[in-house]
Amino acid sequence: MFKGERFETLAGGQLQSEGNMLLQANNSVTLSGTQAAKGAFTVNTDSLTHRGNTKGIAVTIGAKTARHQRKYSG
Repeated sequence: MFKGERFETLAGGQLQSEGNMLLQANNSVTLSGTQAAKGAFTVNTDSLTHRGNTKGIAVTIGAKTARHQRKYSG
């Protein structure tokens, strides 16, 4: 679990979890790399930009505004 003001992954970055993954950011989340969870993947934020690849058994996005440029897969 990550909790903070802002979270960003870079284009070449990888974020992996053997279980569930939760990202909570008050301001913004930018996902440009690869995010993979063997369990559920959840993002809660005001503003989401998604350019990378995200995979989880269930992918849940909670955002007031979102820009999506890639794919989610479950």
